[in-house]
Amino acid sequence: MRNKLNINRSKIGTFKYKCLATLILTGILSACDNSSNPTEATVNYVLASVDGGSCALFDPNSNFTQVADTAITSEGVGIFEDVPADTGLVVVECSGGTYIDEATGEELTADFLRSYVDITSSEFTVTVSPLTELAARLVEYYQLAPETYFDVLENVAFSFGLKDVDLATVVPLDLNVYYMDGSENGNYGLVLAALSQYQLDVEADSAEEVIQELFVGMANNGLFTNDEIRDVYFYALENMFFNPRIDPYLGSDEDLDKFFHDVVQAPLVSQVEYIDASHPDSNNLQALSTIDAFSPSVFELVGTHMSLKLGVTLGGEACKTYDLQTLSDTNTDSKYTLMYAECPEQAIGESDLVVMDNDRVENTVTMTVVDPGTWDYALEQYKKFPDAKMSTYSVEQKAVTGSSWVFGTIKGEAPAIDPSTSPAHDYYSDSLAIFNISGVTVELVDESDSVIASTTTYPDGYYEFGNVPESTSLKVVAKAEIKKVKTDDTGPDYNFSVRDNTSTSSPRAMYQIATPYFTTYAEAGSDNEHNLVAKIGFDSNGQALSDEQRESAPFAILRAMKSGADALEQINPNINMPPLVIYWSPKNIGTDGDKASGQIGTSHYSGQGLAPGLYILGKADSDTDEFDQGVIGHEFGHYLQDQLSYSDSPGDSHGDLEYKDASLAYGEGYGTAIGGLLSGSQYYCDVSGENQLDGFCTDLTDKNEAGYVNGFYSEASIITLMYGIGKLPGKGLTEFFNAFTEMKTSIHSATIFSFLHHYLKANPDVTSEVQALMADANIKSSDPYGVLPEGTAADPAISAANNKKTAAVGADDLERLYIELELESIDTPTFDETPPLLTTSAPTFCLNRNLQGANGSNGLGMSKRFTFTSNYTGNLLLQSIDKYGETISDQNIGFEMRDETGSKVRIWGYNGENSDEYFGGADVKSGTKYSLNLNVSNPEMVLNGSQCGYKVQLAKAAD
Repeated sequence: MRNKLNINRSKIGTFKYKCLATLILTGILSACDNSSNPTEATVNYVLASVDGGSCALFDPNSNFTQVADTAITSEGVGIFEDVPADTGLVVVECSGGTYIDEATGEELTADFLRSYVDITSSEFTVTVSPLTELAARLVEYYQLAPETYFDVLENVAFSFGLKDVDLATVVPLDLNVYYMDGSENGNYGLVLAALSQYQLDVEADSAEEVIQELFVGMANNGLFTNDEIRDVYFYALENMFFNPRIDPYLGSDEDLDKFFHDVVQAPLVSQVEYIDASHPDSNNLQALSTIDAFSPSVFELVGTHMSLKLGVTLGGEACKTYDLQTLSDTNTDSKYTLMYAECPEQAIGESDLVVMDNDRVENTVTMTVVDPGTWDYALEQYKKFPDAKMSTYSVEQKAVTGSSWVFGTIKGEAPAIDPSTSPAHDYYSDSLAIFNISGVTVELVDESDSVIASTTTYPDGYYEFGNVPESTSLKVVAKAEIKKVKTDDTGPDYNFSVRDNTSTSSPRAMYQIATPYFTTYAEAGSDNEHNLVAKIGFDSNGQALSDEQRESAPFAILRAMKSGADALEQINPNINMPPLVIYWSPKNIGTDGDKASGQIGTSHYSGQGLAPGLYILGKADSDTDEFDQGVIGHEFGHYLQDQLSYSDSPGDSHGDLEYKDASLAYGEGYGTAIGGLLSGSQYYCDVSGENQLDGFCTDLTDKNEAGYVNGFYSEASIITLMYGIGKLPGKGLTEFFNAFTEMKTSIHSATIFSFLHHYLKANPDVTSEVQALMADANIKSSDPYGVLPEGTAADPAISAANNKKTAAVGADDLERLYIELELESIDTPTFDETPPLLTTSAPTFCLNRNLQGANGSNGLGMSKRFTFTSNYTGNLLLQSIDKYGETISDQNIGFEMRDETGSKVRIWGYNGENSDEYFGGADVKSGTKYSLNLNVSNPEMVLNGSQCGYKVQLAKAAD
C-alpha cells in the first residue's frame, strides 16, 4: 500500500470533507449547506469539481427546449428546482466556471459538457463529465436516437476501464482532494485525472482538445477503434506515477494495477479492410468476390482488431473462423490482422458475406456464386502467388516456317561498387559493370504481337532462334522472369518474375526490354544478330534520367535471384520452389502506405495478403535496392524460410542494438547470412541517399563489437554465427541448408537453438568448431527448446534488474523459452457445462518490454512458448490470463500451434459455454505432443513495461 499519511490535509475543510464523503456513500449530492435535507434534483459538473458552472436541462425530442431553471454549481454541485417527475429523457448541458487541473494544479475554465438523464422521479442525480460528453458527441455526430445514449455510454465506460459503472449517476472522486480507493467513485475520478495527464502529455490547450481527439478514435458504439489513441490513454495512466501532483492520490499500487488490467480488457472495434475469396483466379492487389457453387468456401478477412469472436455468415448461414494472426511483413510493422472464415456451400447466384461485431454489422460483401466448371483450375497450385499463373511454363520453341536464325546476347548495366571500402555506387560510364542476363525468357514476336518462338538465355546471356521465316518483321523481347520446369518429375522447379506493383494492369505488368521491329534477311539460312543491353538509367553523377530508362534494375534483381537458385540446385537437383513475384518500381519508397502507389515501407518479403511476394525499394535519391545483392539475398532468404522451412517471426522493425524475440532474431540473422552464402559475398551492403552515395556495408565475418547486444536475442550475433557455420570447410552451404529445411518438420519454434540442434545432430564432427562460434555469439545451448546446460550462469544483460526500469518488478524468465504444461485427466463435459481446466497448476510467466528495442510486439519478453502432450482426443480450449485471473483478449495476444511433425494446427473460434474466457479451440489427439506460441500483439497492455503472474490455461471442451 502507498503511504497515505504524508498528505497535507490543511487545504481540506473539515466540514467539506465530511459532507462530500457522506454524499459519495449515499450516491446523491446535496448542496452541502447547514441543512441535512437532501436536494431533490442535483447535477455534478466535473472535470475536477467545477465552481461557478452553469447547467441546464433540455428536451431532445422537443427541439431542445429548456425544461428547468439553470443551476449554478458550487464545488461541482448544482441544484435543479421544481423539475416535474414525469419529464422523461433530457440532455444536461453544463459550461463555464473553473476547476483545478489535477495534472498541473492550474485553475482552468471548464469546457462545455453534456450528459443525459431519464427523469421518472423528482429525486435524481446526474453527472456531467468528459466521458458523458464523449457519448453525447457520438450520438450527435452519428445521428443516433437519443435513447441509444445509455448503450453508447455503457461502452464508453468499458473502454476507459469502468465496466458496469453508470457514468451518468456515479459521482467521481476529485483527485485534487481524495485518494483513489478502488471504488467505482475512485476509479471514475482516476480516469478524469488521467485525462488531465493526457492533456499535459500531448500539450493540448484545453480538455476540449482531448475530448475531440478521443472522439475521433472511437466508433459510433462508444468503443475505441483507434488503438494509437487508446495507447496515449495507457501512457497517461503510467505517467501519473511520475506526476508529483497526482501520484500521492493514486491509492494503493494494487488498486491502480487492477484498474489498468480492467482497461486492457475493453474490446476495440473491429474494422474489416477487405475480404478476399480464396481462389486460383484471385487478382493481384484486388480482393476477389467470386466463389464456386456446391462446395465450402474459404475467405481471408483482413482488418484492424480482428477477433475470432466476430460473427461471420454467408447467405445467412454461420461460418467458422480460424487462425487469427498478424498480417506482418518481415521487416515492417503492420496494423492489420488476418483470419479465415470457412463457410457452407452456396447455390449459383449471389450470397452476402456479413461480418458482425457485437451485434453491429461491420462489413457486407456480395459474393457471386458461379458454376465451378467456368473456372480454369490448371494452375490452382499457384493460387498463393496469383501472378505466376499468367506466365507460360513451356520453354519449348514453337513451330515456325523458315530456315534463318535470329540470335544475340542480352546484357545489363550495373554501377561499380567496392563493398570493402564504401557502399556508394559509381555510375561513371567507364566504371559500369556489364553483366550477363542469363536464364530469362526471350520471345520472338511478330507484328501482330503474337509470340512465334520462345527460349531462355544461356549463362553468358546468349540466345538463339532457328527456323525463323525470311523477310518477316519481328522483334526480340526479353522478359524479367527466370523459371525451370521438371521433366518427368526430375529437375528443379521454380518461377521468379519481376513486376511493377504500381502498374494498373491485372496481373501487374512484368518488366521487359525489346529490340525495335526488324525485317529478317530474304536469303534462306541467313543470320540475324540482334543484341540487347538493359540500360542503367543514371548519368555519371548518379542522377536518374527517367523511370523508363532504368531498364537494368529488374534484371539485376533476377541476377541475384538466379545466383541463389543455382546454388540451391547444386544442393538439391530436384528442388521445388513455389512461384515468387518480386515487385519493384522506381516509385517504391520507404514510406508505409499503399503498395500500389509505391509506399512499401522498406524492402521486405510478405507471404500473406492480396499480393504476396518480395517488395524492393527503387526510389532514386532516397533508397534504391535493386543493385544491393545483400538486401535482395536477405529477402529471398525470408521467402525460402516461409516456403521450405518454418517461420514464426512476429516481423516488424529490428536493429543491431536491440533485444528481440528469439524467432525474430533468428529469422533476420539467418536472412542476412543465407543471402551472403548464396551470393558468395561476405558483405551486406545497402546504398541510400542523394545520388546513392550513402548507406553502409557490413562484413558478415566480423564478430560483435564490445557493447553490442549479443545473444540469442540479437540478429547481429546470429548473422556472424550462421555465416560462420555456412563457411566451415567441407561442412558449408549444403549442410547448412539441410539443417534449415529440417526445421519444417519439427515441433520447435524457429530459433537459433532449433537450427543448431539439427545442424549438430547431422554433423557431430564439427561440434567443437560450432561451439567456438556459439561462444562468440553468447549462444549457450544447442538444445532445440533452448534449455541451458545445468550450472550455466544467467545472462546479466537481460536480468530482472536490468529490464524492470520503472516497473515494480522485472521479468526473471527471459532465458526460459518454453514452459511445459502438464494436463490433468478430466472427464469430457457436456455442451452446457463449463469447460473444466486441464492445467490448474500451470506455472506463471512474465511479459516485458523495457529492454532496448523490446517495446514492440517483436521484442524479447513479448512472447512465450509452451509444450504439452495431449492425454485425450477431442476439443482443446486456449486461454491466457493475467495475475488477477482476467482473460486476455485475442485483440491483445495471438496463439500459434504445431504438432510434433511440424504441421500447423488450426485454432478455431469458440462459441460454447463461457466463450468470452477463451481465445479459441483446437482439435488434439491423444499421445501427440504440441507446441504453443503466445505472442503479445499490443505491448501497451503491460503496465510500466514489466508484469508477471500471467498464465496460459488449457481446458477441455465438449465433443
